[in-house]
Amino acid sequence: MDFRDELLKIASERTSVSYSGASEINTDEKVQEFVEIFFKDNLNQLLTQDAPKQIRRRKQAGIEEFYDLYVQLLFGEGSKSYDYDTTLIDTIRSPSSASDADVRKFAIKLVNRLLFVKFLEDNEVLPEKFLTERVEKYREASEVDQLTGGLYKTQLQPIFFSLFNTEKNDRISKHKGGWFDSVEYLNGSLFAPSEDERKYDVDDDMLINVVRDLIEGHKLEEDNGSLDPSVLGQVFEMTINHINSGQSQKDEGAYYTPNDVIQLINKKTIDPKVHEILVDTYSKQIVKKSGMEPENAREFVSSNGLGEMLGQIEQGEGYFGDTDALKEAYERLGRLRVIDPACGSGHFLTGVMDEIHRVRMSLLRGWKGDSLEDADIYDAKKELVLNSIYGVDINPIAVEIAKLRVWLKMVEEGWEPDYGELPNIDINIVAGNSLVGIPAISVGQSQLQDFDLDISELRQVREEYKEGEITRRELDNKIESLRPELDESFLSQINHYFEETISKENEWLKLTDGLTNLYPSIKKVTIRRVDEEQLTDKQKTNIENEGFYVEPRYEKSAKVEEGDIDNIDDFSQFLNNGLKLELERQPLQTDLRLLQNLRSHINSPDLAYGPFHWPVEFPEAATEDQNGDYDVEFDLVVGNPPYGDVQTEVEKQFTKGYKTGNVNDVIAPFIERQVNILKDGGYFGNIAALLFAYQGTASNIREVIRDGLANPEVACFSRRPQQVFAGSQARTGIITAKKEDVDDSSIYTSKFLRFSENNRRKVFNSIEYESTDGLTLGNRIGGGKDKSLPKIGSSTLRSILEKLKQNSDNTIDDVSTRSTETSYAVWRSRHPAYFINPCLDNLYPAGEKPQDFDPFYFSSEIEQKAAFVVLHSNLFYTYWMVYENERDLNWKSIDPFPLPKKDRLEAKEDEIEEVANELWDEIQTRFVGDDKEVIEQAGALKPIADATDELFGPMFDLTDEEIEYVQEYDKEYRLNDVDQTQLVSKSFSWQN
Repeated sequence: MDFRDELLKIASERTSVSYSGASEINTDEKVQEFVEIFFKDNLNQLLTQDAPKQIRRRKQAGIEEFYDLYVQLLFGEGSKSYDYDTTLIDTIRSPSSASDADVRKFAIKLVNRLLFVKFLEDNEVLPEKFLTERVEKYREASEVDQLTGGLYKTQLQPIFFSLFNTEKNDRISKHKGGWFDSVEYLNGSLFAPSEDERKYDVDDDMLINVVRDLIEGHKLEEDNGSLDPSVLGQVFEMTINHINSGQSQKDEGAYYTPNDVIQLINKKTIDPKVHEILVDTYSKQIVKKSGMEPENAREFVSSNGLGEMLGQIEQGEGYFGDTDALKEAYERLGRLRVIDPACGSGHFLTGVMDEIHRVRMSLLRGWKGDSLEDADIYDAKKELVLNSIYGVDINPIAVEIAKLRVWLKMVEEGWEPDYGELPNIDINIVAGNSLVGIPAISVGQSQLQDFDLDISELRQVREEYKEGEITRRELDNKIESLRPELDESFLSQINHYFEETISKENEWLKLTDGLTNLYPSIKKVTIRRVDEEQLTDKQKTNIENEGFYVEPRYEKSAKVEEGDIDNIDDFSQFLNNGLKLELERQPLQTDLRLLQNLRSHINSPDLAYGPFHWPVEFPEAATEDQNGDYDVEFDLVVGNPPYGDVQTEVEKQFTKGYKTGNVNDVIAPFIERQVNILKDGGYFGNIAALLFAYQGTASNIREVIRDGLANPEVACFSRRPQQVFAGSQARTGIITAKKEDVDDSSIYTSKFLRFSENNRRKVFNSIEYESTDGLTLGNRIGGGKDKSLPKIGSSTLRSILEKLKQNSDNTIDDVSTRSTETSYAVWRSRHPAYFINPCLDNLYPAGEKPQDFDPFYFSSEIEQKAAFVVLHSNLFYTYWMVYENERDLNWKSIDPFPLPKKDRLEAKEDEIEEVANELWDEIQTRFVGDDKEVIEQAGALKPIADATDELFGPMFDLTDEEIEYVQEYDKEYRLNDVDQTQLVSKSFSWQN
């Protein structure tokens, strides 16, 4: 039956639609449109790809618009045209002692505080448009001269420093009554003024613009109209990068971590840890109450996946409804300790907090029912913030932002005065140098700690502060009173040596100030002339008379070692006289002072370079061994550590004692420190620069990962066609693992993962891992020094590598040379893209050769031609992607590649000759010789690469399936700009 006429009439009568305006529709057309949208595959793409992509784009556009306005209002550095006459920075009146960095820090903290107030408005803790009303009331009062100060001093500063931090009955008289009473007491350490902060003031006009246009006029709201903390976090991360700009690579590794990365790490770290706790808790309760055998109980519980288990918990089904188990599991999860030692703006911390909170809410619903009170949710988050979430960062502004984000997380479900005052959470997220401090990491034999430290007392003092029973000053004074002894103890535990040259007397005096004995702090002193010439006879005589041994062969140096060093009265006498001292020494108190006094970039806040003594800063995580030495242990270590050569020289003096101290990248000591502070049975999750996998100099990082973690998994990401971090060209790896002792631990890797915006989600959700055992690259695959870790990801690719390894009795290195020219050269471009594009000659104009275009030579033509076509093969491309960084074709990866022995090549000489000639003709025809492109449309030559695989694959014992695998490897990306009509059409005689 057709009710359309009647429905239209009713709608018209109710003014829902104009009856006369209604028109007939094409039913078939609409049905077809409906079917197309809701067809299974189309709907799946809409929900999993198209819709999320559109949402991300809209959100990102809003973020970028907000950020641009943010940096314009604060610093005058937005990319658009604005009508503001000045900036917030320029209108801040600061105390005379404040540096430019101090003023920038104040500006950012001020805006952060205003954003927090806005968040409280959105969550009905403060009245709607509270800040706007403060501005309007101020303007009205100013017009009749009722106020004696500006907007900041009379309206905003009292909110931060008086109202939020003072109970209503204890407020000064001028802050009682009226609008002041609408501001609840929060006790937020977030708003505690730092030193001299009360002396700052801000001119009205620009501050009003900030409140009106940025804080109240922003578009960074969720669907429910409240401020979105995760979006703010991305803006904050962009701000950190902005203020760090100009610091060389200081911003590297500080990119905002995408949600899919955090979700993957959560899945691999938090979820298994939570599952372990639930299995352990429920199985014990089952044993206790049913008498079931422990092994059977554990098997029964562990047969349920985490999602299945949580579903049964919420429904109260069977054993999973046991109240005692629910309460115990809830409490145990609330005691997990999570650390991000390079926490930046706190995105990882809040992501981890969300995941643990989600599970605890399931337990709470199973325990108390579905109708949870907002107070229950708040208390659950408060427990996590106080007991579980820890963060450290060297950048104080990043720390302020991280604390703000954690605060926002704690109150995002709402807060009421009867919940009690907000706790002090600032001591769990602190500024510090994660890499320097107790527990010391040093390759030398460390001494025992030589002072008593009452960890239980420190825990008690921190607990009192968290509950608001003592002030931050009292807590800080307690820690500062211990610092001299802590520093001495730290130095006593460091026994590695490094080299340093002293050429001035004042440098020597400053270095040795306070040293009673030079040895063992200095174990060797060598004297040389500054100009490196031979010592004169007079110099030799004077030096020998003082106890030095003059090296007899060249007479250019003299040395004194170990105990004999203290027999020399004054080393400074040798300086300022054309001589210098070369020392082998340990870090000293002088170095600690220098580290503490380091100043950072002029536009950046001073970074917290000084030592961070973990057991004192986080005593809740501290442990003491039988020797009285203190360590720290966390259940989960997560993060996105920085990378690059960004450490200062004095920092390197302290991290040279790490096992990874020879790696000139800060990622190395960060990974080692994190493994070091992870508890046995704990889980590790990092996204890190992938250089640890493919750089030859990073083998010690791989050793730390392999030895310190149990069968770690590494998801390896390329940077083309899309990057994991938008705007960063870094290749990244996600490392996840449990820390436990296992026999023969192996690193498991994915293939080198490429993705586009369209399939990013699919790639992240379908990562496979395969063991790298026996396949690290040395002078051969699986032989010699560890130069690179393979990126595998499938049993098929592992089988291919195993067969290449088995056929590596002859390699390219065995039959080629780069030092002796012959008539049989192959030229390689060091920076290929999707195709290697080797050459048989230098095609560049006579006398020209671009940098990184180099020949290597063979003794016979057949070996030359074979190497030439093999380098062009899909097999070699796959091998290159497995062991290299997708950018550099280094000799370390060319040399170990197997090449069939000469007699086997000669048996296929005609076939090799035919392929080589065709390939060389095409390369010469297509040669363009640009810096980034050797030949045009290199992808068009893929059919020749396919033929090469068919020719050489059987020589390496590859199956048809394996040959097809390498031919399809990255095919969709390698041929992205080539259509089928452009592919060369060539059938070789031997293929028939």
